[in-house]
Amino acid sequence: MHPGVRVELRHNFLNQTQLRTDRGTVDRAAIALPADREIEQSTINRTTTLDIDYSPTADWGFNVQLPYINRSHTTIVEGDTDSSGSQSNHIGDVKLVARYQGFTPMRNIGLQFGLKLPTGDYKTNFNRGPQQGK
Repeated sequence: MHPGVRVELRHNFLNQTQLRTDRGTVDRAAIALPADREIEQSTINRTTTLDIDYSPTADWGFNVQLPYINRSHTTIVEGDTDSSGSQSNHIGDVKLVARYQGFTPMRNIGLQFGLKLPTGDYKTNFNRGPQQGK
């Protein structure tokens, strides 16, 4: 590592549309409604993360990760026959990481430690369907 600042913007997309149990898939059409369990329809997560890394020396480095999350979720809640959905856009949990890699001249052994701050939204209510507001 060389001293200096590095800024990175990452985007991750995860589309979860396959209903699973254990190691296999589940056929949604084979489940009679109302069901005795939740039947997820889809979950789409889009996460854009701003990553700022500062190394004042070759031995020390500090990193801040600030995620922005866009998530949509549709499910049929246990006992319902219609789907409920939610949409959320919010800042996620901020991560602060420090590292030291000055134990050897090659800097190939080090320590990393950090904090994950609970800055993100942890409760999103359904905004449509029979579970709206819950």
